[in-house]
Amino acid sequence: MFLINGEKTDNSEELASSLAFRQGDYVFTTIELLAGKRAVFLKDHFSRLKKASTFLYELEDNEWKEIEEGFRADFKMIEGSEKTRFLRLIFTSDQKRMLHCDEVKSQTKDFYKAKSVEIPSYRDGLESFLKIPNYILVAKELRKVQKLGFDDLVIKKNNHYLESSISNIFFVKDGRFITPPLDFILEGVSRKKLIDLLKNNKREVIEEKVEEIDFDYCFFSNSLGKLKFCHRLDQYDFKTDNKFIQSVQDLWMSYKENNSEEI
Repeated sequence: MFLINGEKTDNSEELASSLAFRQGDYVFTTIELLAGKRAVFLKDHFSRLKKASTFLYELEDNEWKEIEEGFRADFKMIEGSEKTRFLRLIFTSDQKRMLHCDEVKSQTKDFYKAKSVEIPSYRDGLESFLKIPNYILVAKELRKVQKLGFDDLVIKKNNHYLESSISNIFFVKDGRFITPPLDFILEGVSRKKLIDLLKNNKREVIEEKVEEIDFDYCFFSNSLGKLKFCHRLDQYDFKTDNKFIQSVQDLWMSYKENNSEEI
């Protein structure tokens, strides 16, 4: 289902009428929608989308307020929401408000295998809050590693581990959670909320550059579904102790459920 400024469309010509959409001149955010039309971290996603839209397109507060109200009205038109879905909210430089909703495939694996790839130009010069369609180099490298039998890649720059293809990354060592700082990475909504959750539960969280792998666990966070635990990154093997992993997973899933709102 695709809406443009509140009007349903399955017409590709209508999408193509937006030069900004064709050129990738837009900002977006992706929101998990739980059963019962409950959107996870909705306020945080709107906050980031507003910040990016205001930064790129110099919107006034009243202009953004109208855009957000438009998206909220669009939500009422969502059909078949009994299944978990994702909502992709898009705002373009030519003032088009787009809502794309579709089903999310459930995770089929308990553990993932990843390969690191050096991508020197990744997110150079971009503010950490800007989520824009600049993934082409990542997508190209991801296809390569998947042909080699890996599930995902981890981006490196100057020999530092940054994030996966669509997720932020966390490492765990002796109960301490380590995640790369916001230099050269996207400030994911889930990353931010997870850091807050862990700290509120008396877990130590450190934001620092990661160059050497010497950790017990590794996992990826994004706005869709469960945390993705990695059992192997390059030649490094991580623990797959179900008790610890399940405790973190349960904490996260419960937190998302409690921080969702009906739309």
